[in-house]
Amino acid sequence: MTAEATGAAPPEAAGEASPIAVASEDAAPAPDPSVDAASPDQAQSKALQRRTLFTLMAAVVFGGAGTAGGFSAIAVLVEEISGSESLGGYVASGFAVGSASAAVPLAKLMERKGRRVGLRYGYLLAMTGALAILLSSVVNLWGLAAAGIVALGVGSASGLAARFAAIDLVRPERHARNIGMLIWATTLGAVAGPAIALGPVADLASLIGMESLTGTYLFIAVAFLGAALICERLRPDPLLTARRIAGLSQHQRKRPTLRQSLRRIVRVPEALMAVSAMSAGHFVMVAVMVMAPLHMREGQHELRIIGLAVSVHVIGMYAFSPLVGVISERFGSMGAIAAGGFISFIGAETTAYTPPENSLGMFVGLGLVGLGWSFCLIAGSSLLTSTVSVSDRIGVQGAADLLMNGSGALAGFAAGAIVGWQDFQFMSHYSGIITVVVGAIVTGNILLRRFGSRRNVL
Repeated sequence: MTAEATGAAPPEAAGEASPIAVASEDAAPAPDPSVDAASPDQAQSKALQRRTLFTLMAAVVFGGAGTAGGFSAIAVLVEEISGSESLGGYVASGFAVGSASAAVPLAKLMERKGRRVGLRYGYLLAMTGALAILLSSVVNLWGLAAAGIVALGVGSASGLAARFAAIDLVRPERHARNIGMLIWATTLGAVAGPAIALGPVADLASLIGMESLTGTYLFIAVAFLGAALICERLRPDPLLTARRIAGLSQHQRKRPTLRQSLRRIVRVPEALMAVSAMSAGHFVMVAVMVMAPLHMREGQHELRIIGLAVSVHVIGMYAFSPLVGVISERFGSMGAIAAGGFISFIGAETTAYTPPENSLGMFVGLGLVGLGWSFCLIAGSSLLTSTVSVSDRIGVQGAADLLMNGSGALAGFAAGAIVGWQDFQFMSHYSGIITVVVGAIVTGNILLRRFGSRRNVL
């Protein structure tokens, strides 16, 4: 790994400046090298790391509740307004479009103003989307709901961007563990959000004379507002603090274009492997998950059983994230990426060869696809961040999320077309091949390095 890949000196080892002493988020003076490395600043720095992580975990609980609750209800709402089931599905795909299109603008905003401001505005825009959908349920205008779900997708992009904020101030060897903890926290919101929004909140809305889904989206708007308010506690800002520790002033910051960031990813083999893994894992996860309920419906399964299968998939995505982070640290990010590629492939193959009437095979396959996604996301994010310097980090992270979310949007549109052309088994099998190819390439790189070669397969 090059010296550039090491990024900013971590707060525990920097010793040059206290991150607590940041007086201004706009000006970043050079650190004072005379400060002793063993000073009490280390304890302050560790306290800041913990506070930053816990603040972000609280924010993604609320943001995850809003994201999952909003997405789970949109197709039903649009079908009620328009009377068209297919239109409900098309409108729901706007969520992925919003998430993908927001990645780079959010990164640019964070580049200028820091993580706190970027996350705050991302969640507030998602809140605006929820209110637009709420209004659409009142005036029966599905086009307004379509615009709202795109804005709601920005909430998902904000939750993904938060994982990078969780590692701005920690050593590279701790990146995967912190990302794992943050993604695990998302589980609480992702599981509770739909249950609360479509359950007690919808029932309460009906009791007081409101449309049930109007109450649902009011709850979702409040959840996103809560996430935005919690992000206000990110003071001092983790990204701006990391830059100060690295000695980057306002005038020394790089503000690369999207093309430059993409070129940076392509030219660094580790970064390219990381982004490829995240994108492939996301593509398979979305493609299989979007069509799995319809596949099970062909097998005459009750909605309750289909809902349980989705829950198993969500558990695979989020519940084991802390363990995935530890595994990634123990065996290396590249090893974890390879494992994620093979796990996703096994999961996709399991669903591909499961008859529609067999629920157990779908439970196992969907759970493994979710777990493979977790490995690819956590290990890929950790590897990507450790391969770029602090000055390049935001642009590369934004470009990576654009590619990952874009692959999810493509998967959502393509999966239905492929199933219509062939069948679910065909779609699941060939989407799984994408991740096994990534896993094989990364495994090849690991073996080449172990046997002393400096070359990369990719």
